[in-house]
Amino acid sequence: MTSERLAPPPRAFERDRSAPRAREDRAGRAAALVVGGLTCALGVLGVALALRLMGGSETTRLSRPPAPTPIPVEHVRDLARPAPVEAAERGTPSDPAGAPSADDPTEFEGRGSIRGRVSAARGARFPSRWTAVVRPSLYLRGKERAVERAVEHTGDEREFTVGDLPLGGYDLTIEAPGMNSQVLPVLLVRGSEHPFVTITVSPTGFLHGLVVGEDGSLAPDLTVTLERTATKLRSTTVTGPTGAWRFEDVPDGEYRLYFGAVEAPLLPFDELSFRAPSMHFPLRELPPTAALWIYTVDTAGHRVGGVKVQGFGSAGGRIRGTTDGDGALLVRYLPPGHFNLSARDDAGRRGKMVADLELGPAQELNIPVR
Repeated sequence: MTSERLAPPPRAFERDRSAPRAREDRAGRAAALVVGGLTCALGVLGVALALRLMGGSETTRLSRPPAPTPIPVEHVRDLARPAPVEAAERGTPSDPAGAPSADDPTEFEGRGSIRGRVSAARGARFPSRWTAVVRPSLYLRGKERAVERAVEHTGDEREFTVGDLPLGGYDLTIEAPGMNSQVLPVLLVRGSEHPFVTITVSPTGFLHGLVVGEDGSLAPDLTVTLERTATKLRSTTVTGPTGAWRFEDVPDGEYRLYFGAVEAPLLPFDELSFRAPSMHFPLRELPPTAALWIYTVDTAGHRVGGVKVQGFGSAGGRIRGTTDGDGALLVRYLPPGHFNLSARDDAGRRGKMVADLELGPAQELNIPVR
C-alpha cells in the first residue's frame, strides 16, 4: 500500500501574490482623484476671487441685458415730424423779401404800383418815345388778378410809374420803335406793393427766310405771318419774286410763323425763339397747290374793277382780295377742291359763284355782279 503525503496548505500571504500590486493601483487612482479634486477646487476659488475683485465684495451674477426703456408714443410722433423751416427759408426767388406766403389769402388784398428806370444798352441810342406796358404774367401766381396798363413817355424822361394796379403777377416790357425790351416779371403782394425795378432796351433785329414750290420752283406773293406768342400781335409780309421774305424790327421773344392764310395755312405753323440782332429761318417747301384767275363782270359781260372777293375751299384754303382796274385777281397757293366764292363792290352790287379747282395750269373764273 502506497501512501501519499499531502502538502501543507499555503500561507495566507501566498494565496494571491498579485494582491499587493492591485492595492497599489487602487491607491494610485485614489491619489489622482484627490489631486484632480484639489485642482478643480483651486480653479473655482480662483474664479470666485477674480469675480470678487471685479464686482466688489458681493458675488456677481450673470444675467440678460436690461430691456430698453419704451419711448412714449407722443415722443415718437415728435421725432417723425419734420423740423420747422426758418422764416428766411420760406421765400422763393420770384417772391419779394418779407412777402406773405402763398397760403395767405390776404396777400393780394389792396392796390400798388410798379416804378422803375429805363436805360439803353451800350452803344444804343435812347428812344425819344417809349411806353411802359404791364400785362398779366405768364407764370407768376396772382396773374388772374392782374390787368393790362400802358403809360407813354417822351423826351429824355427815363423813369416811370404804372400806378393803381391790383396786386398780382405782372410782366413788364418797354415798347419803342426799333427797340427791343426784355420781359421782366414783377409780383405785387401785400408788404411789397410798390417795387422799384430797372430795365434795359436795345435795338430790335430782323428775321428772314425763303420758301419754294413743291418742285423747287419760285414762290412769289405768298403771305407770311409772324405772331408773337405772348401778345398774339401779328405782322404780315409777302414773299418777293424769288420766294424770299423778311420781317424788320422784331423784338426778342417767342413766335409762331404761318405760310399762307393764318386760318388755313399751307403748312403746320412753326414755333421759334427770336433773339436780336438777326435770325435766318430754314427753307420751307410748299405742298402741291392750284392757281385761279378771277374776273368780275357786270350783266353785260364787261369787267368791273374794285370788287372785293372772298371764298373758302372744302380742303382748306382761303380767297380774299380785290380785283384791279381791269377786274382781274390772281390767287395762288390754293389746295385743290370745291370753292364757294362771293363778290361785292362799293356800289352794292353782289355776285356768287362755285368752282372746282384742280392741279395744273391756272384756271379762270368769271363772277357776275349785279
